[in-house]
Amino acid sequence: MLLMELKHYEVNNKFNEDVVYETDSFENRGVIPANTRLQMEIKANDMAKKPHVQISLSTNNSTIIKSVVIFAEGIFKGETHIVHPQASKLCPDLSVSLFLPKDTPIDIHVKAMVGYPNTVQFHIFEITRQLPRFSMYSLIPTPESNMPEGYVQFKVNERLERICMWINQNFLLESDIDVQPGHTLTISFKCLRNGLPLVLNFEKSGNFKFYTDSMLLASDLIQSMTSYLNIDTLKSVAVFPDEEKCLKLLIDNLSNMEDANLRLGADFTQKLREIGTLVIQAEDSRLCNETEMISFYHELMKLNEDMINEHNIRLRNYTEGVNTMKQINAFLQKTSRLRVGQKSSDILNHCRNAIKTNNIEELINIIRRGET
Repeated sequence: MLLMELKHYEVNNKFNEDVVYETDSFENRGVIPANTRLQMEIKANDMAKKPHVQISLSTNNSTIIKSVVIFAEGIFKGETHIVHPQASKLCPDLSVSLFLPKDTPIDIHVKAMVGYPNTVQFHIFEITRQLPRFSMYSLIPTPESNMPEGYVQFKVNERLERICMWINQNFLLESDIDVQPGHTLTISFKCLRNGLPLVLNFEKSGNFKFYTDSMLLASDLIQSMTSYLNIDTLKSVAVFPDEEKCLKLLIDNLSNMEDANLRLGADFTQKLREIGTLVIQAEDSRLCNETEMISFYHELMKLNEDMINEHNIRLRNYTEGVNTMKQINAFLQKTSRLRVGQKSSDILNHCRNAIKTNNIEELINIIRRGET
C-alpha cells in the first residue's frame, strides 16, 4: 500500500489584492484552503468481482474531486484514462481501477481537479508514481492448500534481509516484509488476473524455491531478483508438468504437419506429371479431330481444382507450422530465462540440438536440469 500527498498549484487564480472581501468565504470565491492536500493510496484489491489494482484519491478537507486524468503506457487504450463522476456524486474521495496486462514496472501520472461543488474554478494536483513490477499479485496470510505442481529451485548465497528488500520493492504490499535472523521465509500470493497461487520459499541456507504453474512468471521473478542482487550466473532445476505437456503437444503437431507436407508434396509432383500427359493427349486429339479431347480437358480441370485445394492445405499447414515454431521458440526463451549468464546460453543450444534430433525425452530432461 502506497500513501502519497503533493502540494497543488492553482489555475487562473489571480485576485486583485485591493479588493476587500468582507462576507465572501473561500468556497464562494472558488479558492481552496492553502493546506489542502491530495492523498493517493495504491493497493491490490482482491475482494472485487474482478480483482484489480486500486488507486484511491482523497482530499483532507471538504473540497471535492471534480475529475481525474491518468496517463500510463500499456494500460489504457490511448494511454489515457479520465474519470469524472456525476454532479450528484461529487465527493472528497475517488477510486480508479487498474488492470495491468503484464508484469512490468509502469509509471503513472495523475492529474486531479479539486475545488468546491458550486464553483467553476478548480485547482490542479499532480502526482507521479511508479507501480512495482509484480503489482498484480495480492499477499495472502497463509499458503494455499493446493500448492502449484510447477516450481523452479536454485541456490543463492545472499542474506534474507536483502531478499526482503527485493520483495518490498517489487510487490505491492500494505507493509514491508521482514524476517527474523536464523528463520526461513515463506510468502504466498494470489494472481489478480487468474487467481492462481504463487509461493516463494527462502531458506537461510540459500536454497530458494518458487512454486507456480506459470514458467513465464517464474522466469520474470528470477530475472528481477538476480538483477536486483547483481547475480551474473545462476543455474536452476525447473519442473513445470503442464508446460511440458504443452511442449510435447506442440512438437507432435509440428511433426505431423511436416509429414503431411511431405505427402502433399509427393501428390503435387504426381499430379504435375499427370497434367503434362493429359495436355499432350488433349492436343493430339485436337489435331486428329478425335472426340476424346473434351474428356481430356475435363480431367485437366479436375486435376487443377485438386492442386488448388492441396495448395491451400499446404498454405494452412505452413502458417500453422510457423505459429507452432514461434510458440516452441517462446517456450525455449522462457526456459533460458530461468537461468542467468552462461547457463542461459548453454541451455538454448542444448534444447535446439535435442529438437533437431527429435529427442523429446532428452529435451524435457534438459529443461528440468538445465544441462545435458
